[in-house]
Amino acid sequence: MSEKLSEKLKAMLNLDNDIEDGLEMLQDKCGIFGCIANGEWPTPLDVAHIVCLGLVGLQHRGQESAGIVTSKWTHEPFSVHRGMGLVSQVFNEPIMMTLKGNLGIGHTRYSTMGGADNAQLAQPFVVHTAYGTIAMAHNGELVNSQALRERILRNGVGLTTGSDSELITQALSMEPPQQFKQFNFERSNTH
Repeated sequence: MSEKLSEKLKAMLNLDNDIEDGLEMLQDKCGIFGCIANGEWPTPLDVAHIVCLGLVGLQHRGQESAGIVTSKWTHEPFSVHRGMGLVSQVFNEPIMMTLKGNLGIGHTRYSTMGGADNAQLAQPFVVHTAYGTIAMAHNGELVNSQALRERILRNGVGLTTGSDSELITQALSMEPPQQFKQFNFERSNTH
């Protein structure tokens, strides 16, 4: 374990720390939750509701926006809903009924860049590629975001936000891992 990480853990576990400092540490990152139901579609599990409940449990990690993407693991379009506000403000029962699938990811956002009131930055991000559709939720900041942004733009890909998450998604669409290419090819040959 690195010294820096060890010091951080010691500081977090120190009972002499001010309670508010500890609460602040809990609130400075996004919340990400995923669910995969094993087996064929339709699944008896309500994946969207499971993801939504997971996001409620992670609400303290991001209160600016929330989003869920679900998929039936077929070539059908992903079901997506994102919005500004708390999970309880973004999702209601009619919306939840549109999010059908046997896998899903959700995200609650705490902005580190791009502004807290920008609905375009609500995640998960969805990108359609030659290899299939990618949905991605991300927490953190890239250390090489400027270089990656320039590389993506040089390849003619338009970017609509200043988000590192969009950079990651677009980079994956430009140069997907070999496993992604092979997996999608095999999957598309079975339908």
